Amino acid sequence: MSASWIILDPNSGLGVPIERFPFFIGGGVSADLRLMEPGLPDVLAELQPSGSHLLIQPRGAELALADGTLMAGVMKLSPGAEHGFLLQGQPLLVFSTRDSSRAEACRPIRWTEATEEEGPDSGPVYSTEELRREFRQNPSRRPNSLYRVVGSRPRFNLGNWATTEAKAAATATAEPAESFTGIKGRCPQCWMTFRPGEVMAISCHEDLRGDPLLGQAAMRRFLPRNFDEQGFPMDEMGCACRDLACPHCRHQLPLDLFRLPFHIVSLVGIQRSGKSYYLAILARIMSQIMARDFTVRWEDLDPTGNIPLNDLRNRLFAAPDAESAALEKTSLGGVMYTDVHRSGRVVAMPRPFTYRVTQSGGQQAAFVFYDNAGEHFMPGISVEESPGALHVTEASSVLFLFDPLVSTEFRKHLKPGSDPQLESHDVPDIQDIILDEMRVRFARARGHAARDDLAIPFGVIVGKCDAWIELVGGRESLQPVVQGGKLDRGALAHNSALTRHVLQKYCPEITARLDALSSQTLYFPVSSFGHTPLRTSRGVAPDPRRLQPWLAEAPVLWVLDQLAPGLIPAS
Repeated sequence: MSASWIILDPNSGLGVPIERFPFFIGGGVSADLRLMEPGLPDVLAELQPSGSHLLIQPRGAELALADGTLMAGVMKLSPGAEHGFLLQGQPLLVFSTRDSSRAEACRPIRWTEATEEEGPDSGPVYSTEELRREFRQNPSRRPNSLYRVVGSRPRFNLGNWATTEAKAAATATAEPAESFTGIKGRCPQCWMTFRPGEVMAISCHEDLRGDPLLGQAAMRRFLPRNFDEQGFPMDEMGCACRDLACPHCRHQLPLDLFRLPFHIVSLVGIQRSGKSYYLAILARIMSQIMARDFTVRWEDLDPTGNIPLNDLRNRLFAAPDAESAALEKTSLGGVMYTDVHRSGRVVAMPRPFTYRVTQSGGQQAAFVFYDNAGEHFMPGISVEESPGALHVTEASSVLFLFDPLVSTEFRKHLKPGSDPQLESHDVPDIQDIILDEMRVRFARARGHAARDDLAIPFGVIVGKCDAWIELVGGRESLQPVVQGGKLDRGALAHNSALTRHVLQKYCPEITARLDALSSQTLYFPVSSFGHTPLRTSRGVAPDPRRLQPWLAEAPVLWVLDQLAPGLIPAS
């Protein structure tokens, strides 16, 4: 065979080179191109070479041209052109490798209504998820419209998708939400939604390593069809599988997260503001404080997913000196991020860190924390290019870590001394820009005007307070936030007023933006280290022997009180 080919599934965004024959397409785990639509047979079609051409032989499946015209037998594809066809209603694109640049131009997958045979198409553009959601929410949408993947020529009749989504919408209320494979929602890793019946199981037999999306080291993912007497899916080797995966990115799902009321807490701030240090500190102190002061359990909901943060915690507190304790900044490729397959391309997404909080009386809630690289909120970086900040627009609460030492005006009022944080900065002060961009993104995502109130708890953590504590009259002017086993809301308000007053005096443009973002704004003075940090070869870092976090728990306790009233005692 003189020509080589690439086949692209616009539903999953997965592109696979056709390198061996026979090449099988279907819903089975052994298919060379596995289609993610629920309920498809193991094999739908077989591909074979014929000279320089490619033959598509349906195996009991309905084969049609892209526009829906049914084919009675074998379809013959010629090299040097792109081809679109429907297999059991599922759209597929095939390119010869001499035209492989066109295959890459189609990703990430974006759809548009193709009103003209050759284009250009001027209508709105949808991701696959958005288009299918449109079919679900608007069943009356014209069923015979043709759609084109942006960057390609074939026009597809997506009537099968429209029918599937309409049925899903009609039966959504009857679907089991609590059964093992009946969970539904949004993947906390790739932020794509999934329905019951789409969730994949993770093989557990050692012979079933190698997943087409995650690589040879990963256990194979599969759509469950056989179950044991307890209702657990069984893999090809007959082993009961207790772990499930997202059907889009195939990352493991923290099952308990979907069985508890859960809240997303997004931590936002510029680079070097101390976000990673703060989260590592929380990972250490929250379980201690909750047990000691409230008789409440704070525990890892997904210990495997929390490994990177717990590693940072252990490194910070177990380090022999400041040089060893220095943490890397949160960059888009850092340890707090992971590469995820999303809409046909690999993107860096922030890792979710999940915790369960359990009261002695039985009340429970889950909290998902995300650490954001400041680069996500620079104007000009679209959500499509960098979707890692999507969770912020869905957050139940936002914690904005403001770094006052980056502000030139604020630093003028601090006494020079031995604090290395007060030495010259090479970080630009763009905190006002990040707040403006955040406001715009919230407005776009939630469909309201940019001037509207967010109506969510918005905590402003004014960090590194060891360097500026004298501006509020010293530590003695601030009140402890836990008194007699209860969160003291009055102390929170007192500390917030003092902190806001200082910020208003020296950075009025920041307080104006913060107060306009949400009517539920509170200010928190926080010292993650509890002492002046030391200079190291990688910047500044704490002395592990002197770590005494001060008021670091206050923002999180406030968030818990706001989002899950009664979970911790408060007065």
